[in-house]
This record gives sequence, structure tokens and C-alpha cells, in this order.
Amino acid sequence: MRAPRLLLKGVTVVDGTGAPAREGQDILIVGAKIADMQASIDDPSAVVLDVGGQTVLPGLIDCHTHTQSVPGAALRGDSPELIERQRRLQLRAYLASGVTTVLDTGISRPMLLRFRRYLAEGEPGPSLFALSPFLTPKGGYFGTEGLRTAIYADIWEPIEGTESIGKQLREAVALSPLGVKVTVEPGMVFPIWPVFSTEQLATIKQEAAAAGLLIFVHSMNNEAHRTALTLEPHALVHVGLGYETIAPDVLESIKRSGAYVISTLAVFEMESWFWDQSAMRQPWIEARVPIAQWQTANDPTTRNRGLDMMTPLVTPTWIPGWLARAGARFVRGAKSGRRELASSQRAVRAMHEAGIPIVMGADAGNWPVFTTFFHGVGSLVEMGLLEEAGLPRNEVIVTATSRAAKMLKQDDRIGTVRIGLDADLIVVPNNPLEHGMQALREISWVIKRGVAKTPQAWLSE
Repeated sequence: MRAPRLLLKGVTVVDGTGAPAREGQDILIVGAKIADMQASIDDPSAVVLDVGGQTVLPGLIDCHTHTQSVPGAALRGDSPELIERQRRLQLRAYLASGVTTVLDTGISRPMLLRFRRYLAEGEPGPSLFALSPFLTPKGGYFGTEGLRTAIYADIWEPIEGTESIGKQLREAVALSPLGVKVTVEPGMVFPIWPVFSTEQLATIKQEAAAAGLLIFVHSMNNEAHRTALTLEPHALVHVGLGYETIAPDVLESIKRSGAYVISTLAVFEMESWFWDQSAMRQPWIEARVPIAQWQTANDPTTRNRGLDMMTPLVTPTWIPGWLARAGARFVRGAKSGRRELASSQRAVRAMHEAGIPIVMGADAGNWPVFTTFFHGVGSLVEMGLLEEAGLPRNEVIVTATSRAAKMLKQDDRIGTVRIGLDADLIVVPNNPLEHGMQALREISWVIKRGVAKTPQAWLSE
């Protein structure tokens, strides 16, 4: 529904600032902006949206996505045409999930330009911000051909030496990215990947400052967080921690740095679906997942094929392939993912209690060998897991609205329900401050810059 003037009457407003809900509010939208909000608005020229008694929140902001990646594509061997079709459907799935803005934390230059063209031409999707370039050492995290797969074949070239660092950053400035992403991980399971030298890290810090780019760091354990903090980052893109307990010095150092931390708890939950597929078979999830992805995620034979593809890429070459694959089947499973989730939830609670600013991000898409890292769905799962971790409900909403907008430096435009800001809003039958984050899984309307549609309409148009 596109109307020059749209009126929402008698709603409860959860404005995204952490303030208590305000009942009995009318909201007038003129064009793409919130024009007025008060107890009673009389505007005969406005189209009235029948939402009385429901709750209005700011559109959600997911600050860790991989919109280029199509879950399961590496296992299906999707054609370029099918991959492209699913990418467009994934953008719609974000809107259908109430996510009106995303930050892509690892995207190629050609794909970023293509997505921007889609959105400029009117293709439904969230506002898209991006980190660019993606800086990793040659042979490092996503610095090998095997890790990149066909989906990421065109992502930024791995770094050799120091000269190419400044060159890539200067090239990226033309894309107007929010910042640059830097990897500091030596490995996901074993320390098998090269990492940036002290000299290279110093060059990244210097060149990013010269280019005016904020630094976002991929780090997922205590030691990696320590390295990340030497870059004086704007944000750490994972809470991480796996089986570790967050070290007191790391907690204090993150707090002192003022860096944001993007939560990404949902990857552990969605990884567990890889093993226990019944856990994802819920109508609200199925409705948002492209058919090809849903079929692959529910095919029990994909698990072994996925492990066979993943395992050699994260284990040392001296371990025989058959032994590595057997070990992966023994070590990994639904329980392992949930143990890592519990550890990361304890870390995010400790960070919250220490006053570290947590921002919502689900890491959906991630690596296309995973079949269950669903776009849009992951954002809503993430908010539920933040609540489960012990964050108060109003704080969970802040992580996905006003604080996320502030981290993106867009808080003068999005993130709260306020006069003069973009009309990016969601309408839900039940107030999540009373009913919990589960209430966000039942959405009546999603309004993107003044255009109001049901989730089904955003998906099917």
C-alpha cells in the first residue's frame, strides 16, 4: 500500500530507545517520513491502516549479513540464474521478517553494485550498507580458492605484503562503504591460516584512517579479540567465544575501547538445524525461505556432503581426509552448536552487564555450504537468543533499532519511531515488551519508507 498520507490509529508505540511503551498513539506518514505522532490525529485526506490496538516498532536493523551468499548453493550446484533469483528472494525475506536495513559484512564489489542497482530500480529489499574491502591475508580466512567457492569467487583479492592494502582501501572508497572488514583469525578449528603481521595491521590502521573508513574486525575468541583491539576498531563483528569463557582483560579492554560488538548468536542455533532438521520446521520459518533452500535444508543426505566439503578446508593437510571427515562427524553435531551458543550467550550477557554496546546481527548466509543459515529468519532467531541470554526485552529491541542505527551513523534517519525520520516501521499484534521476542515472528505489516505491505505481499509481489 502506497499512499501520499498514511495514518495508523490507536497503536502502542515501542520507539526503539528503551523507553516504556506509549499506548493510544496515532502516527501520520507523509511520503517516506513520519510526519506526526500524538494521541489523536484527524486527517480526512489520509488513508487509515487498520491496526488499532497493535504495536508499532522501528524497522529492525541486522548488522551482520551476507546477502551475496545463498544457503546450500555450494551443495546444489545452482546455476547463476537460480543463484540470482534466490538473492532477490532473500532481500524480500528480510522485509517479510521486519528487517528494513542490513549491513553486509563481506560482499564483492560487483555484487554490491548489482544489489544497489536492484534497489534503485524498485526491487523490494532493505536499505543496504556494506563493509569494503574484505581484507584477509593470502591463504588466510577466505583467502583460499576452496573457501571462496563459486559464490565468493569475485570477492576482494587476498593481501600479499603491505602495498596492496592501501590500493584496495583507495579503490573501496569509491563504493562509499561504511567501513573496512579485517580478519585476524588463524583458524576455525585448528590454527592453520596465516594472519596479518604487526606491520600489516599497522598499515591497515593507518590507511583506513587516511581513507576515512571505520574498522570492523572478524574475531571469535579471546586471543583474536586482543589482536582486534590493537586496530582501535569501530566494532567487533562477532561476540564469538565458542567454548571459551570471556577473559576479564578482554572484557575490560573492549569496554575501554568503546567498540560495538555484533552478537551473531543465531549461527550456532541455525547450525544445530543442520543436524536436527525438525527444529526448523515451523510455519513462520518455512514461509520466508526460498523453496530450493528449504528442500536442501530438509534433505538428510546434504549433511554428509556438506561435511565432506567443509572439513578439508578447516583442518591441517597432514590429517588424512578420511580421518578428518570421521572426526568431524564425531565432534560436530546439534549438541556442539548448542554448547557454543550457551558459551556465547554467557559472553554477551557479561558484555551487556559491563556496559559494552551490543548490536544485533545474525550472520545469515555466512558460507553457502551451510544449508540452514536463512536470511531474515536469522534476524528474528537472533533477537530471541539475545532475550534468552538474559538481556532485558527493551534492551534487545535497542540492539536492533536505535543502537544499530547509531553504529551505522544513520540515527538521524532510522532506528527510532520519531517525527522526521524515515517511515521504516513494523506492526505486530502483540507487544514484545510484554510477550517477548517471539511476538516479532507474527507481523501484520512492514512499512518501508512509507510503503506498507503484509509479509506475504513483500514475499510474493
